[in-house]
Amino acid sequence: MKKIILILAAVVMSAGIMAAQDMSAATEAAKSANEALVNKDYAKALTGFKDALTQALACGEEGEELVGTCKGVIPTIILNIAKGAIKDANYDEGIAKLAEAMDAASEYGADDVIAEASTLVGQAKKAKANALTKAKDYAAAAEAWKAVLADNPEDGTSTLQLGAALNQLGDKEGTIAAFEKALEL
Repeated sequence: MKKIILILAAVVMSAGIMAAQDMSAATEAAKSANEALVNKDYAKALTGFKDALTQALACGEEGEELVGTCKGVIPTIILNIAKGAIKDANYDEGIAKLAEAMDAASEYGADDVIAEASTLVGQAKKAKANALTKAKDYAAAAEAWKAVLADNPEDGTSTLQLGAALNQLGDKEGTIAAFEKALEL
């Protein structure tokens, strides 16, 4: 009987030590991720906070505070990655990351990130369409302007830009329709 009690006590103590080690590992992962964030290494910070979140979730009640911190910062990091991609004219990557940021923000309750990312999606689509127009890639520009208008069909300037791109492609009917719609708007 004494052996059974000693074994049970040893198991309980071992579990306590392992839980403390798990929380320590989660905290270290978060500290490392925070350092990466301070250094604006967003990819490393994102990976680190996701790892810390997973580890903190495994710690149960003891990891709740760290879970909250990770959930608060992850959507913002993804948003910053999206902004960097857009700034570097990687519009498709940036738009995809904005969608990822909105998904994470929705999951973790970060409404401010959802609002900012939603605004940036439209701006990124317009920037892409403008860049394609400047590059005289009128076929791609027309598709990009259509994507802008799919989100905001009442945007007269974008409708005018679509008409100009279609004109360059020789699409007379599309050009006239776009110019007439732009005139209405």
